[in-house]
Amino acid sequence: AASKNDIKIGCLRSQLVSNPELIEPHLARYARYEDHSFTALNTAFIRDGAFIYLPEGKVLDEPIHLLFISKAGDHPIISQPRILIVAGKGSKADVIERYVTPPPILPPQGGKEKGGGSSFTHAVTEIILGEGASLNHYKLVQEAKDAFHIGTTQVWENRESRFNSFSVTLAGKLVRNNLNVSLNGEGAKCVLNGLYLVSEDRHVDNTTLIDHPQIRGTSRQLYKGIVGGKGTAVFSGKILVREDAQKTDAQQINKNLLLSEEATVDTKPQLEIRADDVKCTHGAAVGYLDEDAIFYLKTRGLAGQEAARLLACGFANEIIQAIGLESIRTELNQLLLDQLSGPSYQGGFRR
Repeated sequence: AASKNDIKIGCLRSQLVSNPELIEPHLARYARYEDHSFTALNTAFIRDGAFIYLPEGKVLDEPIHLLFISKAGDHPIISQPRILIVAGKGSKADVIERYVTPPPILPPQGGKEKGGGSSFTHAVTEIILGEGASLNHYKLVQEAKDAFHIGTTQVWENRESRFNSFSVTLAGKLVRNNLNVSLNGEGAKCVLNGLYLVSEDRHVDNTTLIDHPQIRGTSRQLYKGIVGGKGTAVFSGKILVREDAQKTDAQQINKNLLLSEEATVDTKPQLEIRADDVKCTHGAAVGYLDEDAIFYLKTRGLAGQEAARLLACGFANEIIQAIGLESIRTELNQLLLDQLSGPSYQGGFRR
């Protein structure tokens, strides 16, 4: 039997064989497959993924990086990774969950480019935080422009635990991010930050649920989107405050920046409050770049496209600067600048 004082990081399949007593009490116990067809599909076909176990009091100084690579080849493929993270009492860690597609293989002159098939990634992540545990979770979706991605993250928090989420979507033909957090202990807290870039005819959907069943729960949520071309985006966020969740403090905000007349955003922040001693707010905004700000930058010598890119980067900066890992901040700043400078956004800025 494995010692519960040892940290475990490895493939889910092998860890299930060597440490079943650490996995079986939690795997498929929190992400409800009864009500969600895609979660049921992932659960029915669990083959492998990743498992992280942090023993009581364990504090990691370096982040754990989970990298999932989808390479379609000449035919479409589907992958269904399953991730289980169990953080013991008082433990603390940073976990990066990244989905990427490598660049296509360039053929010899006159040959056919390899890697023409599309990919479908369907991932389910279950996170369980013990009393006083703290986890910073980064989910980065950077798959190919013709890739499909549906991901569900289910978080279960116990007393005085802390969960910080950063969800960043920069690519993919169709992306759906489901994030559900249940604050099942008194004084539990979560902070959910999200950033999504959409252009051309691509679509990104962020659907969140924060469940407050216990007293003194605190949640903060800020999602920002930049949508250009004929891109479409959806934000659907719900905060549920149950009858016994007195002294709840919850805040939810969604802001969107449109870079073209054909870009579309549907936003639906929601509050369902069943307690009477709470402090809850929510709001949403959709708009274009400030013409006065663009004019001001142009008077300082910047071209119109350059001024628009600078303002769009400033709009996203609030999310990026909240990221605690400097390496991720630096990378995202460069990726954001590169994408806004790319051909899919050129000419897409509203003039």
